[in-house]
Parts: sequence; structure tokens; C-alpha cells
Amino acid sequence: MSGVPDAGLYPVCQRFRRFSDEAGDHGSLLYRNLAERLSRDPEILRTASGTPITTVPNLFFAAVHYLLLTGAVHALSDFYPSVRQDRRPRSDPYPVFREFCLAHADEIRHLISSRLLQTNEVRRCACLLPVFGLVSAIAPDRPLVLIEVGSSAGLNLLWDRYAYDYGDGAIYGDAGSRVRLVCRVRGEARPPIPSTLPDVRFRVGIDLSPVDVTDPDAFLWLRALIWPEHAERRDLLRCAARIAEEHPPELVQGDALDELPRLFKRVPRGAALCVFHTQSVLL
Repeated sequence: MSGVPDAGLYPVCQRFRRFSDEAGDHGSLLYRNLAERLSRDPEILRTASGTPITTVPNLFFAAVHYLLLTGAVHALSDFYPSVRQDRRPRSDPYPVFREFCLAHADEIRHLISSRLLQTNEVRRCACLLPVFGLVSAIAPDRPLVLIEVGSSAGLNLLWDRYAYDYGDGAIYGDAGSRVRLVCRVRGEARPPIPSTLPDVRFRVGIDLSPVDVTDPDAFLWLRALIWPEHAERRDLLRCAARIAEEHPPELVQGDALDELPRLFKRVPRGAALCVFHTQSVLL
């Protein structure tokens, strides 16, 4: 294993180095350490290089996580609290990780070339509630029509079925929901959080490959996309998926440029149309 990748692997190397910093900032010491070591490992970098550069770290680590969740028997499971909650070894995880990646290289290549980065981060709904509340306040007599671009499983379309705690002692949204989103408001300004939920006439999501949360394998992939130490995110995903099973959102497969004009024709006269996308919303 050499610490100096060849020129062709340099972009992938740099992306894993940046991902290492991002993982550390967002609470995954495991991914921080693995990504930093992986960035200096040409053999594993070559395995990881079969997917677009911007998504390669998340997809690569999700592929490994997915294989462990599906029951691949290997000592690497001991380092993943999402897989083995009863064991957290203190030894260096990278040699074990590297061994696993080499043993499952073909499966990993298949996964990163055939799967998409489709994390449904329901905590982003804490940003959506004030926005939709503001739209409703500007157009108080108009019901909302919601179209989400890049909806994945459509869990963020169900934002009005969740409870919200912004740290001011009140609970907004559906106070009885099994999904409770807790966040901290920074600074002196307060977002315009509605005390009454806006009226939603209909909602629909567009995705190149919509995710059916009732499909066990599709749901397992969503779980694999969540970083191993993020237990709260796993719990929120599970609870939100149960709500989606009870109240399945309408999901349309296709390109937004093709599907939006068709969906616009379904917007009732007098409704407030909201087209939104959440990928760039920070966790």
C-alpha cells in the first residue's frame, strides 16, 4: 500500500480527504479515520473510482455498510455500532476495513455503479416548516401544492405529519407524531414558525429512481446511507418510513424537466404552488 496515488486517482484521493474532514465535522470518527487512510491507498481508491467524483465517498461507504447490514460475516461488523451494538473494539479499523473491501471488491463496484445517493434526511423538514408557513401567510386563502424535485422516498413531502421542537418550549406541527425533530435556532432572529399548519391540497415527488420504503432492500439501502454512529437519524428514518407506509406520498419517476410541465397542469386554480428541493440544506 503506497501513500502516493497515481495521477489518475488524484481527484478521488482529494475527494476522500475532503470527506474525511466533513465526516469529522458531522460526528463520524469511523468514517473520518477510514476516509483519511483510504485517500492514501491506491488499491482501494481504484475500487472506489467507478462512480461520479462528487458522490464517491458516500456511495462507497454506503456500499460497505449495506453489505454488512445484509449479513456479510466479517470482523469489520464489530466497528459499526449500526450493525453490532454490543462490540466497539479499540483496535485500528483500517486493516480490517481494507481486507473487507478487497474481499468484496466486485460487489462494491456493482453497488456504487448501480445505486444512487438518495438519503432522505427528514431533519431538513425543520427548515421547510417555516418556509411553507411563510408562503401560507403571504397567500392566506390559498392551499399549498407541493412538488419536490429529487424526492427519493418522499419522506420530506410528509413534513406536516412530524412534530417540531425549536427550543422555545413549544411543539409545532403534529404534536402526537412519532417523528419529533429537535433543532437549535442560532442568532437573535427567529424563523416564522406557523402555529397552525398550512392546508396542503396535494403533494407529489419527482425522482429519477423513486424509493419504495415498503421494499425491504430499498429501505436497507436508505439505512446504509446513514453513517454508522448516527443512531438518531436511523430512528427518525424508521419512524418516518412507518408514516410513509400509512400515508404513501405520490412519487413520479422521471426527469424534472419532463415531469414538471405535466404536474403544473394539475395545480388547481387559486392554489399556491411550491416547487422545492432539499439536497443543499445542511444537516
